[in-house]
Amino acid sequence: MKISELLTHINRACGVGNYDFDDVSGYLDEVVDMVNEELDTKLPLFSEVYANSITYSDAEQALIDADALLDTPLLIFEDNNTKNPYIRIPDRYLRNFVAYEVAFRKLRDEDEDQEVFGLKYKHARDWFKKLVGQYSDYVMDHVDAIVMGDDVDELEDAEDAEDWDNPYWLSDS
Repeated sequence: MKISELLTHINRACGVGNYDFDDVSGYLDEVVDMVNEELDTKLPLFSEVYANSITYSDAEQALIDADALLDTPLLIFEDNNTKNPYIRIPDRYLRNFVAYEVAFRKLRDEDEDQEVFGLKYKHARDWFKKLVGQYSDYVMDHVDAIVMGDDVDELEDAEDAEDWDNPYWLSDS
């Protein structure tokens, strides 16, 4: 999705927003920082894509080069241009997470009522959870260590719930 298209979604989420890139670039970069922190990734900032100052991986560069051969290329990058596409986050997350998260932050900082930005916050958080769920590489080391109630019959080497020590389960005693 081009940055200009994302700005349209941000302005729509803000309601009466008429913001340009300079108005929201700090918020956009904060959102990328948030994703990078949560997923332990190194996504480029929107300001870097806007300035065309990032280095693409070999696979991304091959995609860009192949696209340049088309009659109407989609991945054209220019310096300081909102027509530069952000290709590292899928469009559905740009529309539903990034746009709403930026709208929430912008409206919050403009001292709007919580009723105005609260729904944007909830929408953004719901989509952030989906993004993390899809792209995280979290793995539980001991999936059999989580027990609901006293149901430990399926666990190997466990006689009953009293003999089994689960560090994740707080006992009543």
